Parts: sequence; structure tokens; C-alpha cells
Amino acid sequence: MKLKDIYHQKQQSLLFDIIEENSEDPREWILSPKLEMIIPDEEAHCIVRAILIDSKHNENDCFMDVSLPERISDYVIFQTEGGLNYVQTYELEEKEVIPMIACEATGDYEMYYSQMKPSIGIEVLKRGLEISKTPSVIAEDLGYIYRDENRYQEALDAFLISDKNGVSNDYIYKEIHDLYLLLHDKEKAAVYAEKCKHLF
Repeated sequence: MKLKDIYHQKQQSLLFDIIEENSEDPREWILSPKLEMIIPDEEAHCIVRAILIDSKHNENDCFMDVSLPERISDYVIFQTEGGLNYVQTYELEEKEVIPMIACEATGDYEMYYSQMKPSIGIEVLKRGLEISKTPSVIAEDLGYIYRDENRYQEALDAFLISDKNGVSNDYIYKEIHDLYLLLHDKEKAAVYAEKCKHLF
């Protein structure tokens, strides 16, 4: 099936394998639906349902591609008055796109950070945390967004989930250290200063 065949279907599948990329136009790619409710940490190129947010905070359903494990998106596909259209992700003007499901592959947390409407990505990641068997990366994405939103206790709580399950990199220890300092807990900050002292 192609995107035009599934665009107006009820949201049964949120994730699709790309079976055939015989065109530079993503609307022509051949897709196969997947049952997963999380984007897995594997080598793949897939299509995921997403939310397009404009400068007036309006939300519209769309699709985006995701290359794994790098977690890079090149295209956003969306409905216009003239029909199904697509643009390269970097060409979006006054719009943001957020996947509807969380991702277990390490990547830029800003894939889930809408500065126009942060609650969208936060809710996606919270749902992912509830069902993921390897939640560290999802927790880290959530922690970075909370940190940027100055929600320091929630950021700390998220990063501590990653610490409990195995951090993706040692810089998470520094994030935890810094957050403890912001929350005036020097004793616990000192514990994490020891864990990340090689980074200074």
C-alpha cells in the first residue's frame, strides 16, 4: 500500500515499514503496517504517524519518515487543499512535527520537543514510558524537554528512570548532577559529580 491508501484510514497502525523506495517522492513508497506502539532501536527506514503543529497551535495529522538507528527525518507528508503533499523536514516554515509514538533509538530529543506546544511531545513520551521494556532513551528525551521547560523536578525524575535502567551515555549523570544543584540538594549532586568527573 501507499500513503494515499492509508492517509484517511482510522489510526489502526502508527508505524509502517518501507518495503520499496522506488521514487524520491515518499507518497509513492510501498508500505507495510507494523503492530509496534514504539519505534524500535534497530536499523530501518520507516514511516510513522505524526502531528503537525502550526504557529496558531493548530494540530493536524500527518506522516513523517524516520531513518534508524540515527533517528533522522527527511520528509513530512500532509494533506492540503490540493491533495496529499510533502516537503523536506528542514523546509517546514512556522510548523513543527512530532511523532505520535516514542522511539527507543538514541537521537536528538528535539524530535519530540514542540516549543509551540510542549505538552504534545511530553504526552507521547509518557505513553511510551508506560509500555517500553527498555525505557532509558525515552526517559532521557522526556528529561531534556522538562529541563528546557524549566520543570526541574520532573526532569530529574525522568533522568533517574534512565539511571535506574542504564543510561545511554555518561552525560546523563551530569544532567542529574546539575538538576540536583538547581534543586538545592548538594549531597546528592556530589554523588553524581563523582560519576561524571571524567567529563570535566
